[in-house]
Amino acid sequence: ISKYIALPEHAHCRILVCDGTAIDALRLTNLLERMGYSDITTAHEHRDVIPALFNPVPFDLLVLDLRMPQLTGLKIIYLIRRKYSASQLPILAITEGDSPEICNAALLAGANDNLFKPLDPITAALRVRNLLTIRDLYKSSEDIRNNLEREVTARTAKLDLLIENGLMMSMTHDRAKLFEHTLFEGRRLLHCDAATLYLVTDRNTLRFGLRTRTDDLADMEIALDDPATGEADSRHVCTWCAQHKETVCIDDVYQELRFDLSGTRRFDDFSGYRTVSMLTVPLSPRNGAVLGVLQFINKLDPVTNAVIAFPPDLVKLVEALAAQAAVTLENLALNDARLAQNEASQQLANQLAHLDRQLSLSNLSASLGHELNQPLTAILTNTQVARRGLQSGLFDNVRVAEFLDRIEHNTKRASAIIERIRNFIGPSVLHHEIVNLNRAVQEVAELVMEKTRSSQVLLTLPPTESPVLVRGDPIQISQIVLNAFHNAIEALEHVAHREIQVSIHGHGGRATVQIRDTGPGLTPEVLTQVGQPFFTTKETGMGMGFSISRTLAEQHAGTLTIGNAQGGGALVELVLPALKSATPELAG
Repeated sequence: ISKYIALPEHAHCRILVCDGTAIDALRLTNLLERMGYSDITTAHEHRDVIPALFNPVPFDLLVLDLRMPQLTGLKIIYLIRRKYSASQLPILAITEGDSPEICNAALLAGANDNLFKPLDPITAALRVRNLLTIRDLYKSSEDIRNNLEREVTARTAKLDLLIENGLMMSMTHDRAKLFEHTLFEGRRLLHCDAATLYLVTDRNTLRFGLRTRTDDLADMEIALDDPATGEADSRHVCTWCAQHKETVCIDDVYQELRFDLSGTRRFDDFSGYRTVSMLTVPLSPRNGAVLGVLQFINKLDPVTNAVIAFPPDLVKLVEALAAQAAVTLENLALNDARLAQNEASQQLANQLAHLDRQLSLSNLSASLGHELNQPLTAILTNTQVARRGLQSGLFDNVRVAEFLDRIEHNTKRASAIIERIRNFIGPSVLHHEIVNLNRAVQEVAELVMEKTRSSQVLLTLPPTESPVLVRGDPIQISQIVLNAFHNAIEALEHVAHREIQVSIHGHGGRATVQIRDTGPGLTPEVLTQVGQPFFTTKETGMGMGFSISRTLAEQHAGTLTIGNAQGGGALVELVLPALKSATPELAG
């Protein structure tokens, strides 16, 4: 039997022997001890079997006599298999040699193997060793599965963490908060003692940006290039990391020979601190320029809190965190550039619109001068008549008051004309407010009134009982209408019937202004090019008026189109988002 003794790893396995008679239990125990098994428990009373089986410290093998008095072995097997699988607790069933049907029933109930009495020592040794080997394989499999589950759980937690950080970073627009979150979150993930952020400057240097410790930052910068040679300075770990965009992990600062860490050692000597492990990670998006460097000091063991090296799996996690932060920073820079470009474009558009308003009024200068001359002439005439009447004594106070009223009326009229011109021609600051399209069109019509009269153009406006309201800049909306009026007046120059018809209506959340003239309309060639910058059919035109007007409409979330109307003539249509009903004061 010495050839079949217990394997070394099985010598201390816990074996429970359950036999109905004490003498048989003792014989079986002696046999197992001769095989080399040292931790054997016996139970030959039925009241001892169940408590022993469900001991807090589980057994590795059960050797069970199926013919135990008062408690059959089959019932014990059924009870055991409710808690333990065949791999968790192997069962070796023993019965008399003349009862094979009982052995089969035991195997069906969940026993792993069986032996017949009288026991053959070699057979028993082989069966016991095989069952304990099965138990070992199960435990190894269970350990692998548990380790795999823990690894999956840990990796899932890391992935969830990266997703959570990515979402948080994508929502922030504050660089300082982003830097702080990245640095402190990196330190938390690594469970290290301290962390420092270096930022790349416009002077091609690294400067201290942020630390997790409370001591003051050094007011100094580290050059990325050697001032003497102009070549990349790779002596320092942070400059090397920034230049090569690669992570550097140092297990022991005082054993490191690749980089000059004398500054770190001097800091240790001065402060009494002891730097051991160091992790330096570049802050850069994929294929992008380095924005800075993250440096973490002294990884701490989660259990003992002793300083240890940074583990590779956490290094990868922090690299991903740094890459997320760098991408967010790059997106913020792109967004800032886009906003600056939009602001510059808006300023240019406003300047062009201002220029277009000036050009429009310069084209109306003669008619505006004539319109302004009328109230001024009336003021002069009434003043002269009133003076002569007073001098001759023919006018009493009532008569003088009549002339003063006329002078006041014409003064207000002239002032209104000047105010319209000043408001329209001055450089405007965008000011969105509730605009009554009926009133806006009416004011532009008053501005071109003299021009339409001198050009013999009939301008037909819609009734103003039902105001159509939009939100926008009143000067820019008026500019769109003025440009359309100006083009319509010029289109009617060579036709007999000269009329401009205006309609304003609101429906389905849209406010629409339609301006139709009775001119010749637009040729197919002109229709394909109208609205393109610098395209014009006028000898002195710049070709920017309609393009500017369309841009202004789009800035108000609207559209401006031009085409030919049914029955002849051109049709300009301005569509803007309409407002719901407002108070009479706003709509008046």
